Amino acid sequence: MKLPFIMIDDCAGAQSLAARLQSLSAEQSIAVDTEFIRVTEYYPKLALLQIKLEDDIFLVDPLKSPLDVLLPALLRTQALFLVCSGDEDLQILVQIARRFNQDASAPVHYCDLQVMEAFSGHAFGRGLAAMVKEWCSCELAKEETLSDWLQRPLSPEQLRYAALDVEFLPDLYQQLKAALNSTQLQWFLQEMQEKSAALLTPSDPAMAYRSVGGAGILSCSALNLLQQLCERRQLLGQAQDEALNRIITGKALCEIARTRPHSTQQLAACGMKWGAIRAHGKEILAWIDKSATQEVKPLPLPYDAFAHLRELQDDFRRLRHRLESAAKAVNLVPQLMGGRKAVYDLYLSRFEGHPSALERSWRHQLTGPLPDIDFTSLKNPTELIRAAMALRC
Repeated sequence: MKLPFIMIDDCAGAQSLAARLQSLSAEQSIAVDTEFIRVTEYYPKLALLQIKLEDDIFLVDPLKSPLDVLLPALLRTQALFLVCSGDEDLQILVQIARRFNQDASAPVHYCDLQVMEAFSGHAFGRGLAAMVKEWCSCELAKEETLSDWLQRPLSPEQLRYAALDVEFLPDLYQQLKAALNSTQLQWFLQEMQEKSAALLTPSDPAMAYRSVGGAGILSCSALNLLQQLCERRQLLGQAQDEALNRIITGKALCEIARTRPHSTQQLAACGMKWGAIRAHGKEILAWIDKSATQEVKPLPLPYDAFAHLRELQDDFRRLRHRLESAAKAVNLVPQLMGGRKAVYDLYLSRFEGHPSALERSWRHQLTGPLPDIDFTSLKNPTELIRAAMALRC
């Protein structure tokens, strides 16, 4: 099957498409996908932007078309913005807009069809090909997924593959919308509003340490070093456009913070790769030495601060079971409730004195009042939690 499309590879084409995007109303929809490359870079390289408007498919070549003309119209559209597993696609477009010094905004009506399928109670996290096969009774070939999207010219097979990635999204939306009841649809729309707001929030390098797995069992001094390592790693990655794992791998971060190595051999023993050591080892050792002269300060707890406490494991299991049962009772995929991450977030949020994600979203309508938590009854809190409790007192 030959799929017609319009190639946008010059300024005139980008301006024409931008004008058409600006004319769209809230009753209309657009389908969007991207092809991008990110191997050694911090910032993904956008290789192709696919857009479907009504019966027209546009393939935008970002290597030839001025995206600063197109992105404001695309990101500020009033139309229904259809994607499938599109958080990363939207993040990339917002990131590029910011690099153009444009006001980064998210589409008003952001709709991720992969999430929509989960709200139908059907499946969680399925790829586009599986969804199209079931809901639209069509087969999508995926042979070009890992091809070189930065090559020029793109092959006919690549162009057809890219066009098909948006061809079925409007039909898929109609099928999924019909499968949702009014309550599921309302909750889905609330989830999309929360997602688009979160995607617009830029990451704070100073808070990057909070997401590192295993940070919750470190000592206070080790957490301070981890905070500095993560912040400096992110700033260096942004400045040099280098992937963070090419500076320090995520697995090595906590071990470096815990053991404070003083040589390149010790960095390697912590799990750093020798290529990264040759490129950045001296600089990282200087970061470690500098941190030793600085005062240990209280920091916000890592996101997994309560995850490692054995005495809470039974409570965690009971709460996860409650969340899963609440979802199944209304035909939602249980993973939408957040699983372990939502449970840990509840404990951390209660400790910090603010509502958790479970309590400030549509999920609270399912769970009802969640149990009180008496943190003073903890018998074996980690050093980080003990220090934070002492600071609160």
